[in-house]
Amino acid sequence: MLGFEMTSAGRDKSDAADGLQKHDTNWWLHRINLASLISNLEENLIDRDKAVRIIKAMRSVEDASEKGELPKFNTYIHFEPEILKRAGMDCSVMHVGRSSQDILATVEFGLNKERIAAAVEQIARIQKSLCDLAERESGKVVPAYTNGVQALPESYSHYILAFARAFSRETERFIQCFSRYDVCPMGAGVLNGTAWPLNRKRIADLLGFAAPSENSFDAGQIAGNTLPLELSQIVVSVMTLISEFLADFSAQYHHSYPWVVLDLSGSTYVSSAMPQKRNPG
Repeated sequence: MLGFEMTSAGRDKSDAADGLQKHDTNWWLHRINLASLISNLEENLIDRDKAVRIIKAMRSVEDASEKGELPKFNTYIHFEPEILKRAGMDCSVMHVGRSSQDILATVEFGLNKERIAAAVEQIARIQKSLCDLAERESGKVVPAYTNGVQALPESYSHYILAFARAFSRETERFIQCFSRYDVCPMGAGVLNGTAWPLNRKRIADLLGFAAPSENSFDAGQIAGNTLPLELSQIVVSVMTLISEFLADFSAQYHHSYPWVVLDLSGSTYVSSAMPQKRNPG
């Protein structure tokens, strides 16, 4: 790929989650430019010499950003001038048929795909912990509550597995939301698309999307408002489930003899004034 890998550096280490590679806006801006160049080269829409100059300039800018000599760019209108300083103004042809709107929409779609993947990974870890706990405590019985009052004896494993199942529903919601983000806005331009013959399917493939978006107005003006709202609602649902679990634990922990206690391996600490007391950490 003209000596510039689609998967090269640019990882935002502060946003990494247990080995799942996460990227920042700056990384996506470079990959979107590269995908556009590759597609345009394949369609004979750009001169190869200019493409090579642009790629060398991109590499220079990205290296400078990684070293702290340049900022990591969050907007395309500040990003492109740095490329053109190094490649020459005639290389502005790289932006033909595009807009900062469809570029940044693609950035947000890509970032949110990664965020969803990270959330699903963390939920899977929670579910495994719950299932391991249910297996370890098989046969144990605890009180179950209705309306805040002890009601019936309950298998602790049965109770724990109920939460594991509830988390599965959240995973299903995340996956459904992911599929709606797995479309590439590149080529949507501003409002009505572009007459430039971009190979939108090729660009979507290069950027890791399942398909290009179908409606340019939706891609640039609607989806960017409604999809983040859907994603935030799923996150709220997950946090509500976590809060319910913690509330149940807290309620029984207030008893003189709680039936579920945190171990001392790091989840609790000893009170400084009352050494017999174990505080949740």
